[in-house]
Amino acid sequence: MAGQGLGFPQRYNPMFIQSDLRFWKDYDLVPGTSLSSGKVLATNGDNIAQDNEIGPSGNKSFGLPILQRHPADDIGREYDWEYTAAVQHEIIQGISVSATWYRRDTYNMTKTTPTQYLPSDYNIINIANPLDGSLIPIYNISLAKRGLLDRIDTNSTDSAQRSLNYHGFEIGTTGRFRGATFFGGWTMDKRVLVHCDEIENWGNLPGAPSPLYPAGLTNLNQQTAKSDYHYCDQARLGVPFLHEFKLSGSYLLPRYGIQVNAAFQSYPGAQLPTRWNLTNSTRYPADCKGPCTPGGLVVPNLTLANYVVDLTPPWQDTYLRQNQFDLGFRKLFRVKQYTFSAQADIFNATNSSYVQTQLVTLGPTLGTPTKILQPRLLRLAMQMRF
Repeated sequence: MAGQGLGFPQRYNPMFIQSDLRFWKDYDLVPGTSLSSGKVLATNGDNIAQDNEIGPSGNKSFGLPILQRHPADDIGREYDWEYTAAVQHEIIQGISVSATWYRRDTYNMTKTTPTQYLPSDYNIINIANPLDGSLIPIYNISLAKRGLLDRIDTNSTDSAQRSLNYHGFEIGTTGRFRGATFFGGWTMDKRVLVHCDEIENWGNLPGAPSPLYPAGLTNLNQQTAKSDYHYCDQARLGVPFLHEFKLSGSYLLPRYGIQVNAAFQSYPGAQLPTRWNLTNSTRYPADCKGPCTPGGLVVPNLTLANYVVDLTPPWQDTYLRQNQFDLGFRKLFRVKQYTFSAQADIFNATNSSYVQTQLVTLGPTLGTPTKILQPRLLRLAMQMRF
C-alpha cells in the first residue's frame, strides 16, 4: 500500500504559498476601456505598471484560503502488485552469480478532474513546431473559465487510460578470490506511464500540477509528427530499457598492508526534452519550419499567462551516459594498544565534467549546462581506536 503519512492531508491544505503570473503591457488605454478590450492609444513607455495596464489573474481565488483541490469521498489508497523471480548459483567456490526479474503494477491511481469546466471549454489551436514544422495542438481555455481551478481527486478505473508499470532484469555477481573481494551488477529496466484520462496537462494551470506528473513535463494531448499516438501514452512511444552497470571491489596488498578500493558506475542518460514556454507575445523564430510566419505571433490570444509545450517526444533525445570511477586507499597502523587508520579517497578520479542537467527551453540559452558532475575530489581521513 502507498505510504500516506502527512502527505495526504498536506495535499489538500488550503494554507499554501501561492503565486500569480500576470500580463503587463506598457500602454495608454482608450478612456473607459480595459486592457482585455484591446483598445489602446499607444505605448507610453514610462516603465511603470499602472493598474489599468496589468492583465487579469489566472486564479480567481488567488490569495484566499480556498481549497482548490479536494479528494472524493470514496477515494482509495493506491497500491502495487509486485512479482519477483530470482535464481542464484555458485560457479566456483567463493564466486556466485544471480539473475532476477521484477514486475510492478500500480492500481487505484489518482487522477485530477476539473469541476468547473469541460473539454468543450477549450479552444484547440494548432501551432507549428519550430523544429520540424509538425502541428501541435494548444488547448486554450475560454475567457469565461479562466482562473477557475477547483478540481477533485478520484481513483482511475480504466487501466487503458491510466496505468503505471515497471519491468526490470538484473544480473549480479559477488565473490572472494585470491585476497580480492568484489561485487557488481548490470540492470536493465523501464517504467511506463499512461495518463490519458485528464483533459490536458495540469502543469499548464497555475498552482495545479498533476499528482503524478510534475508541472510542465509534457502536454498530455500533443501528437507526434509521425503518428496519432499521444504523448500521454508512453506504452505507444517505445520507451527504451535503460542499462545501468556497477562494479566495486577491494584488494589488500600483502607486502604493504594497504587496502585498495575501487568502484566503477555507469548510468544511462536521462530524458532530454526540448520545451517551448509560450506567452501571448511569443513569436516564431526567423528560421521556423512548416505552416508558420517567421517573426509572427504564435498564439496572440493565449488565455493563460504562459503555456509549456514539448517540442520533442519523450526519449527522442537523452543525456549522454554518466561514467564515474572512484578510488580509495586505506592503511592500518598499530602502536601499543592504539590502532590508527589512515584513508584517502579520490572521487571522480578521471575528473569527468559530465553535464547532469541543462536548460531545455527553446531560446538562446537552450543547452546551457546548469549542473555538472563534481570535479575530482580528494578526501583524507584519520581515525584512532583503543
